[in-house]
Amino acid sequence: MTLNDVICGFRVTEARESRELCGTLWTLRHEKTGAPLYWLDNGAENMVFSVAFNTVPWDDTGVFHILEHSVLCGSEKYPVKEPFLDLLKSSLNTFLNAMTFPDKTMYPVASRNEKDFMNLVSVYLDAVFCPMITKNPSIFLQEGTRIDFSGDEPAFNGVVYNEMKGAFGSLNTRIINELERLLYPDSPYGFVSGGDPKAITDLTYEGFLAAYKTFYHPANSVLYLDGAVSLDAVLPLIDGYLSAYGAEGVLHTIPLQTPVEGRAAVINYEIGENESPEKKTCIVRGKIAGEDKDRVKMLALGILRSYLFGSNEAPVKRAVLQTGLAEDVSFSVFDGILQPFASLVFRNTEQAHRDALVNAVKTAADGLLAAPTDTDALFAEIDKLELNVKEPEEPQGIDRAIDLMSGVVYCGDPLAHLEYDGLLAELRRLVETDYYKDLIKEFLLDDANVSEIAFVPDPAMGKKNAAEEQARLDEKLASMDENALADAKTRFDAFKAWQDTPDTDAQKATLPTLSVSDLPEAPAPFITEQKTQGQAAVSFHPAHTAGVSYVRLYFAAEDISPEALPVLSFAADLLGSLPTGSHAAASLERALKRTTGWFSPSVLTLFVPNGGAYLRLAVGFSAMSRKLPQAVPLITEILTETQFTEKDKIKEILTQTRDRLYRAICASGSRYAGRR
Repeated sequence: MTLNDVICGFRVTEARESRELCGTLWTLRHEKTGAPLYWLDNGAENMVFSVAFNTVPWDDTGVFHILEHSVLCGSEKYPVKEPFLDLLKSSLNTFLNAMTFPDKTMYPVASRNEKDFMNLVSVYLDAVFCPMITKNPSIFLQEGTRIDFSGDEPAFNGVVYNEMKGAFGSLNTRIINELERLLYPDSPYGFVSGGDPKAITDLTYEGFLAAYKTFYHPANSVLYLDGAVSLDAVLPLIDGYLSAYGAEGVLHTIPLQTPVEGRAAVINYEIGENESPEKKTCIVRGKIAGEDKDRVKMLALGILRSYLFGSNEAPVKRAVLQTGLAEDVSFSVFDGILQPFASLVFRNTEQAHRDALVNAVKTAADGLLAAPTDTDALFAEIDKLELNVKEPEEPQGIDRAIDLMSGVVYCGDPLAHLEYDGLLAELRRLVETDYYKDLIKEFLLDDANVSEIAFVPDPAMGKKNAAEEQARLDEKLASMDENALADAKTRFDAFKAWQDTPDTDAQKATLPTLSVSDLPEAPAPFITEQKTQGQAAVSFHPAHTAGVSYVRLYFAAEDISPEALPVLSFAADLLGSLPTGSHAAASLERALKRTTGWFSPSVLTLFVPNGGAYLRLAVGFSAMSRKLPQAVPLITEILTETQFTEKDKIKEILTQTRDRLYRAICASGSRYAGRR
């Protein structure tokens, strides 16, 4: 390709070489609709396609979350009820999903098989641009909300409705949603993009369709390709869908929120009816951090988060824990929106302790400002960040699609969230200045524009929520006359008939599938070199990993009794958090950041083909290959010299672990039921 070439309706407008991404980012623009398409030509075998839309909410009905579900419930070319699930059975996909963000909706797929990739692209394009939702209102009733008349009494029901009722049972979700309401009163970010159960039931089918027609237009989209994609095959397919539209679409943008004077709220949240509310209050402080386009500031805040609050030995967190007034404290930066925000959260405390906890943070911050900058700690955090951005998880192209979309939407630069070398160099240069101290002042000492919420536990909240839900249902039913009620029941009966009718063989046959001839004759090679080191067997796997080495050590644990397994599991969690013979806990944490990327001890059950299983204590870590000579002795020290006599530190960690498990079970009880 060359600039200004027109290929299958797309004009090539830009080509940017990227050493970090090992390829060229091509920018193409669809001539008829103006839709931008980006292709990262990097030769990656794992091919990625994504079509995304700027979906900016104006209320709490969760319309874009419901649309994300609904467009994947059949289309004109593929009229099956659940093509998404059917594809999972007949595809070699490495990723197949859709995602709703606070201001965008994405439909990405990935596969290493070229025919499979084209099949997935075809199904997703048809789903997004030709969905059955415009012809079948039962899809909206299934995925969004409906009055269900199948039980003894009418009830609200719907996939997204129930999903968000579960999400609102998570205190973490409530913290984010309620803080955003205070911080963004004049912005789309003040609404719950996933949907508030109290508002989801207000969405009508007509409003649902209007949102689709307004926002799902190519002019409001971003298309992305990644890897060894055949443009000759994929561009005509995309153009065939886009060309059905004109240029009348609108690019929906996000207005900036002017920071508002700090606001305060007290909000009750649900705990068990027989649960004590003592020491279960959560105090949250937050403020807008700036704009996403200031990438250095956003990354620097992440560095400070880890340095000041990242572990029990971090200086500000240690100061809060020493008060004994809260079991945990965290500082977070919520990125991936136009105006990120920062939050400070005190967990498991009482409202009466608010002033003392805030003062503990400010006193610790004042001490840091008065002392010389701990440059070694900041360099350690930057080293950790560098390794993290150089070892993305597979499929890497999916993360790149999300990051590119953020760059395009928030600052107009598709590489803003994808290239880090220049940012890392600037972050290191700023260590020798007062930049990080100025950020500590801004976010820990300056109360301007800080909003605050006290989340107070209420054992009766579950009954109150149920009563409010019933009252909303009663009000909706009472507002219907006989004809409206009869229409609602008729729509429900039609919905049930549609849901209970299986897809026909002809409908199923429309979905593309793979045959044996489409598969390679041999699996992709996975090179293994068996070696020995002393008495240990070593499996070495040479691979291209961008200079990162991955090591995992397995220790036999078959002699551990079932009763001792939780103890072994918790002991593994303690590794790296307690002092050793040569390092205090804080200096050990710093040494790990300077030498390793991730360090992950755990207890694993390894299953083997003959039906047997092995219990192992597994200790994994990653490191830049050049740092292995420093990393290996450090890991050895942790494994052989950890001091398990620090009872106070162990109790702190155990208390925090218990609280995290409690919150995780409240938020995802079905996952724990499945595990059991």
